[in-house]
Amino acid sequence: GGIAVAPAAQKTLENVIGGFSLVFDKAVRVGDFLKLGDVFGTVDRVGLRSTRIRTLDRTILSVPNGQIATANIETISDRDKFWFRHVIGVKYGTTPEQIRQIVSRVRDLLRGRSGVEIDTVRARFFRVAPSSLDIEIVSYIFAADWAAFLEIQEELLLRIMEIVGEAGTEIAFPSQTVHVADDRKRAPVPDELDVEADLRVRT
Repeated sequence: GGIAVAPAAQKTLENVIGGFSLVFDKAVRVGDFLKLGDVFGTVDRVGLRSTRIRTLDRTILSVPNGQIATANIETISDRDKFWFRHVIGVKYGTTPEQIRQIVSRVRDLLRGRSGVEIDTVRARFFRVAPSSLDIEIVSYIFAADWAAFLEIQEELLLRIMEIVGEAGTEIAFPSQTVHVADDRKRAPVPDELDVEADLRVRT
């Protein structure tokens, strides 16, 4: 009996010790929004044996504390700032002067927006892509939470779209150019040679 109970008791003790470590280290707290493995959710309760996480689907996921204590936990709600990074591709035919204008005005937009970390602002024409001329836009944004960041990001992206239009160009979309060769001077194929020979015989 003791041999049979020992493994179960060992697992229970592991989870209890894991629960104490989570509480004392404050690695996981009620209300934290975190990523645990492939799961995103909000901590609903931290117990002695397990931790309950409210997922984005509004279900409850109970995870043994022993697993949480040894897992890589990403606490998203503890972020002090958010990374704003986008690549804007403008269409081929955009002139160098237009690109300079877009880059300069985007930098001014970010530096003039409250909540943007000015030292991290970067806007550069950095790549000639197969179907666009790409401008990379990067900065960190201070926001209270993810929802506030999304609101600021939306405002900035809409303004960047306006800047591109005001520069006299457009945002590119994936496209290909097909060149059709003039085949009027091509050499006749064997079937065509047979037809021409037959016509000469008949005439």
